[in-house]
Amino acid sequence: MTHDLNLAALAVVSACVVIWGLVSARFERWNVSAPIAFVVFGLAVTHGPTALVHFNLHSSAIRSLA
Repeated sequence: MTHDLNLAALAVVSACVVIWGLVSARFERWNVSAPIAFVVFGLAVTHGPTALVHFNLHSSAIRSLA
């Protein structure tokens, strides 16, 4: 199960990087930097009705990552 979670998280992060690459020029004109965009991406994929990645804050994977 943890292996599937890692692959899903890697896929989501990769998709966010690709999306940023496609829209970064337009966002830079609006003074939206990469760190701001990735915070928004992180909030979008972990909260809300379309939560793509579910983390249990007490899981051992999160503890070892931290």
